Amino acid sequence: MNPSTDRAGNRFAVLVAGIATLMVLAGIYILFQPVDSGDFESTTGVSWEGFAADNRDVADYLEREARLLGVAFAALGAVGVAVALGLLRKGVPQGWAIAWYIPAVLAGAAIVFFAGDGAALGSFYAVVAVIAGGVIWVGHRRSRRG
Repeated sequence: MNPSTDRAGNRFAVLVAGIATLMVLAGIYILFQPVDSGDFESTTGVSWEGFAADNRDVADYLEREARLLGVAFAALGAVGVAVALGLLRKGVPQGWAIAWYIPAVLAGAAIVFFAGDGAALGSFYAVVAVIAGGVIWVGHRRSRRG
């Protein structure tokens, strides 16, 4: 590869790392976010406080699962940062193939929100998934030139 190709690949690797960092931050936010009692009540017709008082074990389980999702999302983002700053910046061609999991995870999150009542969040994740996919596609093509 020529030096200009390496610089182009590095710029796109940094963009991928930025998107993956946003995933880490979203995961951390989910991890520490309390249950949205208004969202729970609008979905179920029961207040979260009343549900949690009557079903403490189930409420604890749901809170733990939500925290686990936050950890998983942050961990997937951390792997994306490692792939971007490791494999992609070094020019390892397989790194671009591995990086496709990032828009796949974001698209999966969008689908989950669209399936529920979260069209706004679904739209956000869908747009970020498309941006991530575009960055990876263009970055891979530019890194192969030369």
